[in-house]
Formats: sequence, structure tokens, C-alpha cells
Amino acid sequence: MTGELEFRILGRLMITRGGEEVVVQAMKHRALLACLLTTPNTVVPVRRLVDRIWGDSPPEDARAVVHTYVSRLRAKLGCPGLVETLPEGYRLHVREQQLDLLRFRALVRRSTEETDVSVTISLLRRAISEWAGLALSDVDSEPLHRNEVARIHAEWNAPTERLIELLIAHGRHDEVLPLLRYLVSENPSDERLRGQLMIALYRSGNQAAVVSVYQDLRARLGKEPDLPLRVLYQRILRADPALLTPAAPDRETFWPVCQLPSGNGDLVGRTAELAEVTSAPVGATVLVSGPPGIGKTALAIHAAHRMKANFPDGQLYADLSRERALPRFLRALGMQPREVTADEAWLRARYRALLAGRRVLVVLDNAANCAQLRPLLPMTSSCTVLVTSRNELRGLTAEHDIRRVRLDELTPGAAEALMASLRCARSAALTEIIERCGGFPLALRIAAANVLDGGAESFVDKLRTGLSVLTVDGDPAADLRSAFDQSYNALPAEAQHVFTALARAGLGEFSVDEATALVQVPATAALEQLCDANLIRNTAADHFRFPALLRQYALAFDQ
Repeated sequence: MTGELEFRILGRLMITRGGEEVVVQAMKHRALLACLLTTPNTVVPVRRLVDRIWGDSPPEDARAVVHTYVSRLRAKLGCPGLVETLPEGYRLHVREQQLDLLRFRALVRRSTEETDVSVTISLLRRAISEWAGLALSDVDSEPLHRNEVARIHAEWNAPTERLIELLIAHGRHDEVLPLLRYLVSENPSDERLRGQLMIALYRSGNQAAVVSVYQDLRARLGKEPDLPLRVLYQRILRADPALLTPAAPDRETFWPVCQLPSGNGDLVGRTAELAEVTSAPVGATVLVSGPPGIGKTALAIHAAHRMKANFPDGQLYADLSRERALPRFLRALGMQPREVTADEAWLRARYRALLAGRRVLVVLDNAANCAQLRPLLPMTSSCTVLVTSRNELRGLTAEHDIRRVRLDELTPGAAEALMASLRCARSAALTEIIERCGGFPLALRIAAANVLDGGAESFVDKLRTGLSVLTVDGDPAADLRSAFDQSYNALPAEAQHVFTALARAGLGEFSVDEATALVQVPATAALEQLCDANLIRNTAADHFRFPALLRQYALAFDQ
């Protein structure tokens, strides 16, 4: 066979060359190849490959066996340069055209940049068509499916929801029905999906099917669905002509939207802070602040899931470091895409009008400044807002009644409990790793991933050289130094100088006078800026504390 190799993992594992399938039959070879393909063009540590191939029962010479498997794969696929051998692991080199996962990601990325709705729909349809079923459905590896495959599946949700919204908004009901039927079969109790399916069926002239969809849900729940779906059902039974026209749902037909990321995983050592957030009254604005990597997002999402029942009209979520939230919120609240104009003042007014009187929870993650937040505050007593920020956003306090929840480092006991929950076995090396991570959850989670890949003894040796090893291959978000860099780079030059000078002096706790004497210029303004950025903590009048992990980060500027 001649031609370029092509790989498919969004369904069963398939390799082709020149249109003909290349069969890899050995189960463990398939698990190895699948693991490399889930993180293409990225070094995969040998320890991770061993885990994905054998799970908890690897052979004694597992590293050597992996090397043999890689050699056999190269020979089978007839491409010696496909898999690169490196001291820390292996990297599979593949271009976008060769792998369905990369094509899917590229199409989704292009759809977010496109302004023409018809082109956006086309790009999203092409992206979703790359999926032929559950990823790697014929690869037998429970650790692979629990980790890499689960993360890949999570990428499917947002573009699919966006496509459904656009197709319904533009009257393309026959096109959206197969997708909605499939999603309802996979998520039978999701009332929002049921509502979308009912509208599409009604506009397609199939009222009898609407009755079946509604009654099936009622039988599954053992009770009547929530009010918005009941109202929609009654309007369909009355053959309400207003429902036949694709338009933004009015207040009567609004059904809840839930944009919250998954709240799965352990939240360790934050019992008091979680209670403080969840006890906030309806209508409050809560700011969860703290240094980068301290667990602000995790706390906010866990709290939001606990608070969902108090907000039956929906939950909105946006990561403000990655996206413009207002247009997406308006589409989720029922506006048609063509109505979302460039007039920011009109959009802000429409947003507040749509939320007026509704009990909606709004989660605004990673806010950088007050200007970014102001357009997104509902300004109604029926909505609660959770904000996370690495900055103190003091300007917001001057304008609104803000409840502040500040996060500090985890206690040593909580840090040990977190590592235990992440399946890290106790050892002297792990104890040192925990101490060096300074109670920062991001550092501890990154360390745990590396410990599980290469062992505690190996990783603690690397960690002694500096914080640059606190990364996870293939996961740009899991990079502690990069997280710290964002805060440091945003500081004025004078504050940066004071930050590094304090670290060099080894001052864990200090006063304004001590800092001023150290830098030989008045330090009050710089210390306030460092406190606002949560890079140091104001512990008492004119006294401060410098977290050990941030001190270690600052010392690296001298190396």
C-alpha cells in the first residue's frame, strides 16, 4: 500500500493508507497507539503508557516491553518516523489532515471565529460529522477511557449545543431532528433537550410525536416536568401559531439553561469556604479571590452545583479569560444569533431585561478587572452572581455590595488528603512533594499526575530543581509557572522589583518598614499592588505574609 497514513479515534480505532485499512490486531499494541493518538504531537511519559496498556498489573520489564511494542508498531505501519523516542517517553507525529480529532478541533475553532451564520452551521456540522460513535470504542483499556477518552468526549458538548441552537433559530428543523433524537436517547431526563425536540417536531408538523416525547419524560420522572416544559407542552396542544415562527422564546416559553462545567472530583479542605459561598442570599454577588492555582474555579463550580436548586430558571457560566460572555449568554437566554448585534449598550440592556424577575445563577470565572464584569452583572435581586478572580477587584466593592471569600493555601493535612484522593501512595518522597507544593491545589494536582506517571521518587528529584517541572504534558492549563507568570507580568515594574527583592531576602513575614528598608524606597504602594494581585497577603495592619511557593517562584528570576 502507498499513500499517507490516516487515523480515526472518534469512534472505533481505524488506520488507513491509500483508502485501505491497516489492521493492528494485538490488543496491547492498539492500546499503545490509542494513547499516543489521544495526545498527538505531545510527549507521552512511559509510565502513562504502561498504565494505559496494563493498568494495575504491569510486567516487571514494562519499559522494555513498551519499547518493543513501539518498534513493532513502526514496522507494522511502515513509517519509522511516526513515533519519536525521547528520554522521557514517546511522541506520535501527525498532521491535522491525518487525524479526525485534530480536524474536529480545527473546525470548532474556525466556527467560533466565523461571523456568517450559514458558514458557522456548516463548520459545526462538519466538526460533529467527524464523530462516528464513542471514541476508541473498540480499545480495551479502562484507564484510557477514564482519562484521555473522557476528556475528548467533553469537547463534543459545546459545539453540539451551539449547532442545535443555530438550526432551531433559523428554522432548519428537519436537519436538527436526528441529532436531537439521539441526544434525548442518551440524556432522557434533560428537559431542555426535550423542549428543543418538541419545538422542532411541532414546527415539522408532527404534533403526535410531541405528545409521545412529553409523556415518555413524565413516565420516566414519575411526576410532571418543571413549569417551563409544561407551559410549552400546553401551547403546542393548543396549536399556538406563535410557536411556528422561529423566534426568540418569550418569557412564557423560556426553559432553564445549565452551562456549568462538571462538578465532579474532590474538593478537599474547603468546607468553611464552600459553606460561606453557598449560604449567600439570593441576589448577592460573591467574589472568590486568591492567588493563581489556589482552587478558586473548583470552589465556585462545586458551590454552583450545590446552589442549582435555588435557581430553577438556569445557570450561566463563562470563563472570562477565554471568551466574550455577553453574546453567548444572550443566545442561551433565547435571543436569535442575528439579534446579537455589535451595540454593546443595547446588548447589556437586553441581557438585564431577560434576567429581570428570573432566578438565575451567573458564574463569571477568571475575571481580570471590574470593566470586564460590569456588563455581566444582572442588577436584579432575583439573580446571584459568583465571580472568581486572582485580583481583589476593589473597584467593584465601591459600586456593589460584594461578599468576599478569600482562599489561602491548604493545610498540610488537607494537602495530604487531596493527594490520597488522587491515588498517590504515602511515602517519604510524597511527603516532600506535598511540602514543596506549598498547599496550592493546582501544584498538588499537577504533582499527582506526574507521580502517577513516573513515581514519587523520580518526580521529587525533578521538583528540587524548580517549579518549571510542575506541568502536565498535553495539558496547557496544567502549568503552574505559566499561571504565576500571568499575575507577575500584569504588575507595574516597581511592584515586580519589590516582589523579587522580598523573595531574595527570604522574608516569609514582614512589615511595611522592613520592606521599605529592603528596597530603599517607599514600598507601601507596591505592597498594596501585590496584595491586590494576591501575590502576598496582608495579615494585620502594615504586616504581610509571602506564601512559600510564590517566594520560590520569585527566586527563579535570579537564576
